Amino acid sequence: MAESDRLLEHAKNHFAPGENALASVLSAYEIKLMGSDSTRNGISIATNQRLLFYAKKLIGFALASVPFGNISCTVFAASTGSDACRNHHLMPSQ
Repeated sequence: MAESDRLLEHAKNHFAPGENALASVLSAYEIKLMGSDSTRNGISIATNQRLLFYAKKLIGFALASVPFGNISCTVFAASTGSDACRNHHLMPSQ
């Protein structure tokens, strides 16, 4: 099973009743870890209700969720020489 499929199956445990995955992509999420900038690798999932990021951690998981109505823009950055999305930022509307 591919990494993205495995992460999606784990993330589905946190879906609301009636929530379905529409699309997913491996991604990285910027975090502060012990005062330093870092990234957490995981999966971004668009469902019929929200956009969420899910990542396995050494112990447990990380889950960030934003309803579609709260997203005002997204920014994607590709690595040099690759079309793959390396990270994204969600800017919830105020």
